[in-house]
Amino acid sequence: MPRKGENIRKRNDGRWEGRYPCGAAGNGRTKYASVYAKSYAEVKEKLFAAKTQPEQQEPLGKKLYGDVLGEWLEIQSLTVKASTYVKFRNLIDGHISPGLGKLPLEQVTTARLTRFMREKAERGRLDGRGGLSNSTLQALLLVLKSSLEYAARERYMPPMAFTLKCPEVKREPAKALTVKEQAMLERSLRSELDPSKLGILLCLYTGLRIGEVCALHWRDVSLGDGLIHVRQTVQRLQDRAPSPERKTAILCGLPKSECSIRSVPIPPCLTEQLRAFRGKPDDYVLTGLPDKLMDPRTYQYRFKRYIAEAGVSDVNFHVLRHTFGTRFIELGGDPKTLSELLGHASVEITLNKYVHPSLEIKRQQMARFSAMRGTDSGHIA
Repeated sequence: MPRKGENIRKRNDGRWEGRYPCGAAGNGRTKYASVYAKSYAEVKEKLFAAKTQPEQQEPLGKKLYGDVLGEWLEIQSLTVKASTYVKFRNLIDGHISPGLGKLPLEQVTTARLTRFMREKAERGRLDGRGGLSNSTLQALLLVLKSSLEYAARERYMPPMAFTLKCPEVKREPAKALTVKEQAMLERSLRSELDPSKLGILLCLYTGLRIGEVCALHWRDVSLGDGLIHVRQTVQRLQDRAPSPERKTAILCGLPKSECSIRSVPIPPCLTEQLRAFRGKPDDYVLTGLPDKLMDPRTYQYRFKRYIAEAGVSDVNFHVLRHTFGTRFIELGGDPKTLSELLGHASVEITLNKYVHPSLEIKRQQMARFSAMRGTDSGHIA
């Protein structure tokens, strides 16, 4: 309930809201704007400032959405990873700004956003080949929602009831090498082993991501403890200030998430090979040099050559990580342990990706179940 004489109330989400008149609508009725805070005292102070300093307030709804997106993106550049920033920027430049950027905020309505999202779902691809994927649509919604919440916090517009939703992203089971293909690849790599090929085996037996193995120094490989310490990752991303001469840049930083900073046991089958190629602590494992790391794009090209030489069908580098996860589950490993080895944020991610038994495993499990047949007395044999 508002306190007597004040237009202040406590919302269901725990925040305090203060409303004040900010002009007249087209029908002559008074228009109101809101300020928000975590406490009554703070919102009362904000409400007083809004009432006594109207000249500092942005005309409600008159600011262009494209300007809001620019402000919001600038804030994100200070708080999110470089890869996330590039993703947000591409979504804004490629989709949101062309479709909605020139609209005043008062015209950015639920109906307009619904029409925008429907168009993107049906024919949103920049190459003209149909609609955007569900995952891209979800990312678009995230940017729309977050940027409009920012606009409301800055009092450019009233808070918006954001009710748009996207279809759930369908997660396909991870594609992995067959046991035969894995054996063919290993045999080919070991025939003329070098640091680059050793890195492929390392990913195959530990599930390291391509950026993680490219960033690996020998100081991260502790043969005494039998551990590989994953502390960094390498990514090739679009440059924040692209030019004709330089459109992408290699960035070395923290892994994908906090859970990705981890220690992975060294598989015994690779201990001797690692010891044979061991370099100085500051040297990169894949290049043997302290000041030159392996470009992930270059490593992907090498991987394509390695699988062609092994006679394995064309697959991408990430199949090594999927193969490790699949073999781990097939050999009876538990999902929780696998989740931590892979650096997943939750075990649910691991379950969705890897716990999809093959028909052969189903037959084996059913055979074991069948062996537990009941006796005449009702006991399990």
